[in-house]
Amino acid sequence: MEQPLGDEKPQPKPVRFIPTVKAQSAQPPKGKLEEIDDLVKSALADNKDVKDVYLGVVTDYQAATIRANTGVVTNGFKKTISVEAISHSIKKHGNGAEIKETQVGITDVDFREIPGILVAPDKIVDGGKNKFKQDVVLFSKKINSNIYFIAMSVREKRKELSFSTLYIHKGETAC
Repeated sequence: MEQPLGDEKPQPKPVRFIPTVKAQSAQPPKGKLEEIDDLVKSALADNKDVKDVYLGVVTDYQAATIRANTGVVTNGFKKTISVEAISHSIKKHGNGAEIKETQVGITDVDFREIPGILVAPDKIVDGGKNKFKQDVVLFSKKINSNIYFIAMSVREKRKELSFSTLYIHKGETAC
């Protein structure tokens, strides 16, 4: 790698986007939507005594895509969603929350999109780090005229991608 001359700054490495779907169905396993509905109801009722919902395992193909686009290794990680994360999403990005002008407030129905987005996103990018210094992987998908974003925290010790939040941008505002 050449050294920059004078005031020139080194150029960042370009992000390589690999197609995120390889012969996978975007349909969630039967029963998962009902489990997510139950989590949403529990979050709205402020009932935190509910188990996480298991959303499947990161496939080898998707792990390769995540690694290529973010540098994060997720081979064999399970994907989960918790009532606490749903509660956070509703409070921070729901219709009653203060949302940005470019955002759409999420509703309980929007959580049903999570399994399909995680299986067949349009993009997977690096979401930085969360307040716990965990890597975050950001999945996005255009649905109708909006773009849904799902932040998943990487829990290395648990070998888990854990749902952190969901938010929606109007129109063509992409990550």
